[in-house]
Amino acid sequence: LWRAPQVLPEVHREVSEKQRARPREAISLSEMFLNLVIVTGFTRVGLAITSTGQVKLESLLYFAVFWTIWGKESSYSSRFDTTDLSAQLETLLACFAILFASLSVSLPMDTEGGARIMMM
Repeated sequence: LWRAPQVLPEVHREVSEKQRARPREAISLSEMFLNLVIVTGFTRVGLAITSTGQVKLESLLYFAVFWTIWGKESSYSSRFDTTDLSAQLETLLACFAILFASLSVSLPMDTEGGARIMMM
């Protein structure tokens, strides 16, 4: 149920070029949901930039946070075995954090609701 991250077997062994051309396993539902949430977050940042007509620091900060979370989650899931419950719950928690943060993208950082989610 809860275990330490296990490195995938392909990371440790040497594979030839012929073996690298094998088909990749199907993407999991949690990874697809994470990608959908990230696209939603980036879309909200883009809409905030479009509505103001300029790129503000707040929009860049949200973009940087979403990009960092997406990069870390993608690196972790491609290097470690993420079939256990703890990895899937952590991915789901990251998805909800991104979704809730994307709700306040268009608000200025100095408003009451705009900074609440970024301070968690």
